[in-house]
Amino acid sequence: MGITTMSWQAILALIAGLTGAGGLGALMKHWLDYRLHAKQGADGMVLSHIRHLGNRLRQVERAQAVERAGYEASTTILRHRLNNLKQCFDMLLTLIKADSSRADEFVQLVEELRARQEKSEVVEQSAIEAAKIAAAAAYDASDDDEGAR
Repeated sequence: MGITTMSWQAILALIAGLTGAGGLGALMKHWLDYRLHAKQGADGMVLSHIRHLGNRLRQVERAQAVERAGYEASTTILRHRLNNLKQCFDMLLTLIKADSSRADEFVQLVEELRARQEKSEVVEQSAIEAAKIAAAAAYDASDDDEGAR
């Protein structure tokens, strides 16, 4: 049993169809075009994610800078307040040791001093908010400078 003439004609027609204008070459071209577009789409998606992560990183860094400035200002104010309280306590003890009969007068004197200190501490507390605002503005300005480069 051999290959008949009809079979050879079918095989030759199949080969001609695959290698012809609409055959294997066109199929390969469509496949390669598909792969190129798929790669370009993936590259675009990766770049989009990188841009998004860069923006998110800048937001986190800004929040961190503002938070750090607030903590530094709070720490400074708390340290100052602790020093004021220690000084008042030490002064009261010293005055009472010097003349315990005038203890009531000394307590009143220290209370007046503490009242003045507490007023100034309110002003210092507003410095915390000013420091946060300044840190945010400074970070935004540095971010703008980097964007201009």
